[in-house]
Amino acid sequence: MYHRWSEITFIHWRYPPACVRALVPGGLTVETFDGAAWIGLTPFLMRGVRFGLPYFWSDMSVDTRDGRTRYRCRRRRPGPAGARCDAEAERGAPLAERERDELAHFLTARYRLFTFVAGRPATAQVEHPPWPLYRSRLIGLDQDLIQAAGLPICEKPPVLHASPGVPVRVGMWTW
Repeated sequence: MYHRWSEITFIHWRYPPACVRALVPGGLTVETFDGAAWIGLTPFLMRGVRFGLPYFWSDMSVDTRDGRTRYRCRRRRPGPAGARCDAEAERGAPLAERERDELAHFLTARYRLFTFVAGRPATAQVEHPPWPLYRSRLIGLDQDLIQAAGLPICEKPPVLHASPGVPVRVGMWTW
């Protein structure tokens, strides 16, 4: 599957690993950075999609204007219906090479999808060039997707990055 992931905002929160481990299917491990598990909310626009990915079905819209991107999402099924995310972020200047630190790489350089297909865990390899990363500022966030996944609200501010996007190739699902 070839398509483009565009107008992405990476929103990440730091959580205790044990809190996240309780939600991860057996056989998978929680990756940590600096002793913490990181949970991401990464709204983006998929362009040129020819085949669907087996994720939660949602009504989603993405609107970009004047340097700001607004995301609206309402989950339809499966899982808790009505879970939602309304987010608005402002993309800033490109990250300088020295700002592309280990944390930025850890949070954004992900090359595998995880899901369930017919009740079984499945993975697919993702190939894409490195994200052109930009600074980002959260203008507004009203969401309960993280809580619908079983995690408590994180009181600390999130770490943000943004990107105009990259071309993506998603490989075959493996079990």
